[in-house]
Amino acid sequence: MMRVVKTWMDDYSKYYLTREPQATNVDPGDISAQLELRERLQCKSFKWYMENVAYDVLTSYPLLPPNDVWGEARNPETGKCLDRMGGIPGPLGASGCHGYGGNQLIRLNTKGQMAQGEWCLTANGIRIQANHCVKGTVNGNWVYDKKTQQILHQQKRMCITVSDQGSDVSLKVCSEDNKLQKFVWKEFYQSS
Repeated sequence: MMRVVKTWMDDYSKYYLTREPQATNVDPGDISAQLELRERLQCKSFKWYMENVAYDVLTSYPLLPPNDVWGEARNPETGKCLDRMGGIPGPLGASGCHGYGGNQLIRLNTKGQMAQGEWCLTANGIRIQANHCVKGTVNGNWVYDKKTQQILHQQKRMCITVSDQGSDVSLKVCSEDNKLQKFVWKEFYQSS
């Protein structure tokens, strides 16, 4: 994918890397032939393409704001990381951190949307569900407090809390003393 991104997307590549931040350091290899072809064919810029061909795409799929935090969200008390746990729709859980991304690569953008890949994490009562992101939105109710290390649902005024036993994750009243509400984010990158 990085060959396509680096060859064709120009400044728009940052939006792909917002959704897939672990790909930032992936080397696309030698793309000189693709860049030469693009030049020889006098292809327009990706911006031109978005404005003249795919002009309606941004209505349904707006450009993503930058990530505030991303990577593994690890609870130091239990050693568990937030984990989408598979199915869609499905619950957010916590399991042993494995360092490979996948279901444990969580991103929280500056507009409050928390997601794993294309799946948004939303509150359903005190549970957190992974669902398809609402078409046309990039915002949400989540904020990470770097001082307290808590992930807060602003509308409910509750914090993500892991279970000290099992894989349950729920929203509970925030308490700066609750070690089960603390998360340290660790960015990680795919190698080439």
